[in-house]
Amino acid sequence: MANGYAQTTTTWRPANLEIDDYIKHINVSPDGTIWLLNAERGNAVYLRHGDSVWHYGPSWKSAEDDHHLIFGPTPEMMVFADSTTMIAGGSIHTGQRDEGAVLRTENGGKSWQTVPVGPFSTCGNLCTVAGGNVWLSASRDLYYSANKGQTWERLPFAPMSFPISCMTMLNREQGIAGTSDGRLVATANNWQTVLVVTPPATVKATAPAARYDYNQIQQLHYWQGKIVAQQKDTWYTTDTNSQQWQPIPGNITMATTDNKQQTLYAIDSARSIWKYTTPDNRTLLCPQPLSVQPQDIQYHNGQLYILSTDMCVWIANEKGITPIPLYTTDRPMTPPEPIYKGKHVSWGTNGRQIFANTGNGWYRAATLPFMIRTIVPDSGTTALVWGGSDEQYIVDATTGGVQPYTPQKPLQNFVRAPITSVTISSITNGSFSTQYMSISYQQKKGSLLEAAEIEKNTNAMQQKDTCSLSINPAEWQGVLATINANPQYRPTMKDFGITDMDRVAYTEATDQLTYHRGNNNTTLMTLAEWNTAMSAVDTIGTSLLHHIINHSTAVTSTSNTSLSVTLANSTGDTLYLRHGYSVSPSPWLLPFYLFYKGHLVACYQPALAKCIADALPDNFPGKSACHNYVLMMAAARQIMGKNED
Repeated sequence: MANGYAQTTTTWRPANLEIDDYIKHINVSPDGTIWLLNAERGNAVYLRHGDSVWHYGPSWKSAEDDHHLIFGPTPEMMVFADSTTMIAGGSIHTGQRDEGAVLRTENGGKSWQTVPVGPFSTCGNLCTVAGGNVWLSASRDLYYSANKGQTWERLPFAPMSFPISCMTMLNREQGIAGTSDGRLVATANNWQTVLVVTPPATVKATAPAARYDYNQIQQLHYWQGKIVAQQKDTWYTTDTNSQQWQPIPGNITMATTDNKQQTLYAIDSARSIWKYTTPDNRTLLCPQPLSVQPQDIQYHNGQLYILSTDMCVWIANEKGITPIPLYTTDRPMTPPEPIYKGKHVSWGTNGRQIFANTGNGWYRAATLPFMIRTIVPDSGTTALVWGGSDEQYIVDATTGGVQPYTPQKPLQNFVRAPITSVTISSITNGSFSTQYMSISYQQKKGSLLEAAEIEKNTNAMQQKDTCSLSINPAEWQGVLATINANPQYRPTMKDFGITDMDRVAYTEATDQLTYHRGNNNTTLMTLAEWNTAMSAVDTIGTSLLHHIINHSTAVTSTSNTSLSVTLANSTGDTLYLRHGYSVSPSPWLLPFYLFYKGHLVACYQPALAKCIADALPDNFPGKSACHNYVLMMAAARQIMGKNED
């Protein structure tokens, strides 16, 4: 399937578990239970080994003392002393000012108790080894428990100039810790004394008041008797004695080791998943890469468990990558907004997630490998979903199936009859105003369609202006026939026909931007950069062109504009076109979504945008986007790396 999305043969279940981006880590207990701690909401969700239903753990209520309200506790990390004893750390307090604590359970999460630890505000790290030994780092201090977190002692660890950013223990006595300013210290006697370890990268001096530094040691692991460290987004390894660090090849972004620390599992920048037996010997764990960005990984019992940034859970092994549906019977899901109603199914979206309701409550029907932009329900139990240049899919609400959508001659019936009317409308909704404008071309005498009136409506004040405009329906008919024959066509720059006049308009526009540039001007390109880019814009590749057209500006706005076109033919058939944008339209008003008898076509034909622009009167919203110099300016920003996203 396109975009690396892998269909699986696992039994699919509707998912209605509500989780969000406050979850930072995935945790797997010795018995295979997967835990996700929701720090902000104050509860946990977990999936028992062999179960297919996620469950909510108990909520952790906030506490109040005489001085201040404690919002929490908000646990963010968890370690397992055994299969039923777990310790959770984060921003947890006993109710006394500045007295840090952990949450602890002895019954697999059925009930939790607050255990005082010491004077700190937030736990930074937790780690454990066999025998009930648990360590906690908080800023510059280390705490230790020898009895599975029941009681804690403060270790005589010499305070560092910067907080501890990460730590790991090989056994009860040996361990290593890194700081946020890029320093490493090791111990051979449970932190009674420490040895300074040379860090992988050169450390530059930073003021002690800084909370974060690019020198920071980001992760630490033991692997086959070696130390593995991530610093400055690069992974290194060294023997414990030589301290001669070597980069681990492969552009690793995150890594972990197996239970016996013999194999290093890593995900690279292309999201491929690798097994390292030595720094120079690696093989792919599974054939396909992960389709979304990973956030955290943990190895357990021959499998790699992955939490992705869109709050989905995956299992990777030699057979492939399998998503785990996040489904619960414990509580209903909050209805999404907005809702798109079909005949039998209501739909909603949130980022990459698509939700459905067949009459028995909302659930997560699927998570797609792209940001969903448009959804069109049909008369059955499926919906068409569009997410970008080549991302059109059909999602089935009853099976969870996701299939690429490639329509064949979707406009066949419509183009058989001549066009008799074209109506173009624009509506802009903002916080304080609504603006509407519409023009309608109707069949009169002769072969042209004519418009005599432009309707305007601003904040319920109606106005009609007279006009005398005409369009050639045969030109529209020819463009639609081309789209029908090849609905998946994606243009090249040659399709826009850049001329010398376009280059003159580009130069005049960029000269004006540069001339008016001041301290408060957001234009980031110099005149020389605009001129350099102009010679390259008509030779850019197709993928960059599609990115430019699909580019969403980083400027946010409460105003949104929807441009819609309704075409009717002599048989009474109706074809709908739509283009929506916030702040400003994409160059050339592309893509347009064409809706006709259950078909959705994401149309990128410049000829269609030109037909629409030619039919718009001056000052009609969106018309200015259909100029080649506008496209050239957008391309120039991308070429020079000055785009705003």
